[in-house]
Amino acid sequence: MSTGTPIRVGIVGAGVSGITALRALRRQGFAATAFERRPTFAGLWNSGYDSLHLFTSKTMASLPDYPMPDDYPLFPSRDQFRRYICDFVRDEGLSDHIRLKTEITRMDAVDGGRNGWQVKLDSGEQQHFDAMVLANGHLYRPAPRPDYPGDFAGLQLHTSEYRNATQVQGDTVLVVGSGTSATDVATDGVAANKTVLMSVRSPRYFIPTSVGSRTRMDIAIPRFVPRFVQNALDYALLTVTTGRPEPLGMPKPPGGMTKTKLTMSSLVPYWIQRGRIRIVPEIASFAGTDVTFKDGSSANVGTIVWANGYEAEIPFLEDGTISWIGGMPARVVGGLLSPDAPNLYYNGWVSAIGSSSQLYSSSADIIAKMILAQERIDGSLYERVFSDQQPSGQLRFDLIEWRDILVAADRRLSAVLRVAPARRRGLAERYPWARRRLSVF
Repeated sequence: MSTGTPIRVGIVGAGVSGITALRALRRQGFAATAFERRPTFAGLWNSGYDSLHLFTSKTMASLPDYPMPDDYPLFPSRDQFRRYICDFVRDEGLSDHIRLKTEITRMDAVDGGRNGWQVKLDSGEQQHFDAMVLANGHLYRPAPRPDYPGDFAGLQLHTSEYRNATQVQGDTVLVVGSGTSATDVATDGVAANKTVLMSVRSPRYFIPTSVGSRTRMDIAIPRFVPRFVQNALDYALLTVTTGRPEPLGMPKPPGGMTKTKLTMSSLVPYWIQRGRIRIVPEIASFAGTDVTFKDGSSANVGTIVWANGYEAEIPFLEDGTISWIGGMPARVVGGLLSPDAPNLYYNGWVSAIGSSSQLYSSSADIIAKMILAQERIDGSLYERVFSDQQPSGQLRFDLIEWRDILVAADRRLSAVLRVAPARRRGLAERYPWARRRLSVF
């Protein structure tokens, strides 16, 4: 590590996770620089489909100490959130520390990472950093389309290519998937007066973004209430709002709500109940524009929109530098720290029910402490402080579980740094998501 000069930290990406890391690290006094291959900030919020909105309220999605404008609606649009992020970068003075249209093409560990990282840019320039934060995210490359028998003669789009319903050919659109992007595309199709089919392989609960005038994240319950009581309350709220999966055309969930996937959407159940969206099983085969499903039914489809997600990729790291588990890089401490190489951190490589902007801000604060602690000790931070944690490729976390992991990590890091750890109450005040809430809402 560097001595006598500020610690140099490189950040890959200037999306939300990258700029929150940049602010946290520069506030800590590090010489931090972010590299973004796109020509502007805000990452995927520059290229998402036109109807994209936040599914958490503007209060919950606002970055700490930087609330969204009063004239923004409760759930801001893609363009409004992008403007907000760009304003944040400008007002926080981060622009001079972000290199746009600059891609990292190679990143090599120096002495296994103990002496930092050598970075090569697409311009051919090389730089050395004491530590690196990978904030390029897990939504890197569209997942390949499943290989079903036959050939489809209509239009096929991945959600990364989809912008609006004007792209859709034919009267019927088949949306493959039932996550957030799938539900948005499906409701776009309804608005364009298309026949909409949703291919769903397994049961899924649709949960509302709000109940009455309150958003799901505003519905809280004291921490001492047992989890089974929370689950019962969640189930009751789901039953009277969006309903169970079976009446919507899906099979009964095995194991109940706690073991079933969840998607935030009030409109999809609404349109299913009115016959404008129809749930169909997994695809069995193609024949021209005819699609046959695994229950033997079929439909003539003009367009398929694949909402089958993304695959994680870190193309600038040489094979063998890090380990992978289940298609994700191995990490510890709630997905923040690499167990494979010192001075390597991840921000934005987790998914939990809550506001990603606040989640990434809080994890950036912990990463800043990790970098300071790494400077104070001999050996890798993982081996010296977190060796009891099992490396994992885990992406999805229960929000409260993830918060508790960060609180525990902060206590360990504070002991190394000989400072007072953050209080749980202080964490809740700075990050509203950190208060105890219903597990679903």
